[in-house]
Amino acid sequence: MSLNSSIYGLTLLFANIDVFHCVQVLGMILIIVGALAQSYFAGGPFHEAIFIIIIGCIIFVVAFFGCCGAIKEHHCLLITVCVHTRCSLIEN
Repeated sequence: MSLNSSIYGLTLLFANIDVFHCVQVLGMILIIVGALAQSYFAGGPFHEAIFIIIIGCIIFVVAFFGCCGAIKEHHCLLITVCVHTRCSLIEN
């Protein structure tokens, strides 16, 4: 294995980790927005806010699996992320 191919592999690894961190931040933002909407509309059940919180949690967990799978190069975690992404794309 040459030095250039190992540097290229590390660059791709860190690029994947950065993408998963950005997606994790997006999941956290959705959780916060949903919690703020739920507290703002405290008069009754606000189902849209709960839906936003659930979607934010799912995005955060899947991005966490992807980040851990990319760091550890763990096949099972990466397949989990791949299957979830494929299922979410098929739904739409």
